[in-house]
Amino acid sequence: MSEVVEKSYAEQIAEKNKRKKIIISSISLGLVFIIALTVILLATIKVDLRPSVIENPSAIYFNGNSSIQYDKSDEEYKEFMSKYNEAFRVSILTGLFSNNLKDYEIVETRDSSSQSLPTSVTSGNYVTFLYKSGNVTLVKKDGKTYYSIYNSNNSIDFYQVSFALSSEDSIKDMSMYLKYKTGVTERYVEVKLKGNTFNLNEYYESIN
Repeated sequence: MSEVVEKSYAEQIAEKNKRKKIIISSISLGLVFIIALTVILLATIKVDLRPSVIENPSAIYFNGNSSIQYDKSDEEYKEFMSKYNEAFRVSILTGLFSNNLKDYEIVETRDSSSQSLPTSVTSGNYVTFLYKSGNVTLVKKDGKTYYSIYNSNNSIDFYQVSFALSSEDSIKDMSMYLKYKTGVTERYVEVKLKGNTFNLNEYYESIN
C-alpha cells in the first residue's frame, strides 16, 4: 500500500513539474512575441526630426540663384518637397540606436555673423525656401513660440530658410538658417537638427 502511495506522490511531483515547465514556456513565448512586436512597431513608426513650421514654402531655389525659382505648381517643386518630407523622418528604432531622437536646438547670436549665411552652407549645394504669403513664426519642440534674445516679447517671424545639401547618404548633424528681421536689420537664426539631405542633393544634381 505504501509503495502505491509513494508512486502516486512521485507522479504528482512529475505532473506539477510538467505544468510548471508548460507555464514557463508559455510565458517565454509570450515575452518573445511581445519583444518581436515591439521591435517591428519601433522599426515601422517614424518620427520627424525637423521643426514642424518649416514646410510648404511658396517657392524654392538653389545656390543663391533666386532668378530661377520653382513654385508649387512646378513638377520640380513637388518632387523636391516629396523627398524633403522624407529627409528628416527616421524610425524610432533607428533613432534609438543612432542617438538621433533629440530636440532641435535654436541658436541666436548677437554678432554681425548672424547677418549672412555661413560658408558651410554657401560653399556647396544648398536650397532656399521662400515664404511669400507672410512670415512664419518659429516654435520650439513643444509647439510654444520661441522668443528672440534681442527682445523677449518678440517672436522670430522668418520668411526664408536655407540649408546645405549633403553628398553623404547618412543621417547627420546639420543646420537650417532662418531669415528674419529685427527692426530694419535682416538676420539669420540657426536651427540645429539631424537629417539626411543626400536624396535632395541627388535630385538637384539631376535637374541642374
